[in-house]
Amino acid sequence: ELGDDLGQWVLAPLRFGVVDGYRYAIYPYCQALPNGRLIRRLSKGFVLSAADKWLQQATEKSRANCDDTGAFVDGLEHVISRDELPETARQAARRGLDRLQSGKWRPFYVLMHNDLWYDNILKAPIQLPGDGDVRRSAPYVLIDWAGAEIRGFAFYDLLRLHQSFGSKPSRVRRSVVQHCQTLECSAADVPAYLAAAIGWLGIHQEHFQTERYVQLVDRLFADIELILG
Repeated sequence: ELGDDLGQWVLAPLRFGVVDGYRYAIYPYCQALPNGRLIRRLSKGFVLSAADKWLQQATEKSRANCDDTGAFVDGLEHVISRDELPETARQAARRGLDRLQSGKWRPFYVLMHNDLWYDNILKAPIQLPGDGDVRRSAPYVLIDWAGAEIRGFAFYDLLRLHQSFGSKPSRVRRSVVQHCQTLECSAADVPAYLAAAIGWLGIHQEHFQTERYVQLVDRLFADIELILG
């Protein structure tokens, strides 16, 4: 339960159902963020700050004790088993699995959007049908929650968000440190969280092309090495 303020970022459908075996959902119209190079550059600082703050607060609010680490073990073992993945990712998974099994790393589950990037953030409508006189305080909404997980893995959303905004390593590092404080972990555990996340993604790869998956993993771990130093 995210609460009213954080929950306003989750755009609920006006109507949904099934027609001829196909699911549908109707959402209120929301404007996309600007895509022009100049205006995007000018506005992205405001959008990123708001989205980053929401993610930090949502992570804190949704943080849940990990009594059953099975999902983490499965994700880490999956990464280790994928020979085509970069060695940095597989090494992070090995270290994470060792720290998990020794009790040195005690992870938390968190809300995971799983596709948090620029194009999935829209300008929020000021008022929705049925809201009465209630005005929405959240400036933006997040769409495309199909792959979201309540018991998800931290840091994947954070890195994908900042990648899509082209953030500098120093800017991402500040957000990583904040998340570490929320999750009561050290920077050494960040690659393990990330490995568990991409392992979960690999297990549920479905129509995600292997080449694109490997490229995504390679870029994520190249970035995290640069960020953590």
